[in-house]
Amino acid sequence: LVPFFGWFLVARGGHDDTFRIIAFVLFAVAAITDRIDGDIARKRGLVTDFGKLMDPIADKAMVVIALVVMTGYSGMNPWLILPATLILFREDGATAREAGR
Repeated sequence: LVPFFGWFLVARGGHDDTFRIIAFVLFAVAAITDRIDGDIARKRGLVTDFGKLMDPIADKAMVVIALVVMTGYSGMNPWLILPATLILFREDGATAREAGR
């Protein structure tokens, strides 16, 4: 859902409320299905190396897209840039730690 979420978030310059709502729904659906998928995979012993790699990448891509787009649409509001930057650095650090495992 990551590319669809990103597209709906920026479509029509990000000013179409319908597209914003669709992007929100996609984000929510991705979060819910990610949780359900993970629970099922662990319960049934279907955890794979591919899943271990791709799941965190998809999660981080959703967060990064949302933060970057919201910061851009805010007119680069400094009150939004600082938290967004901190979150992005934290995500990058978490990814580096996960890759080192």
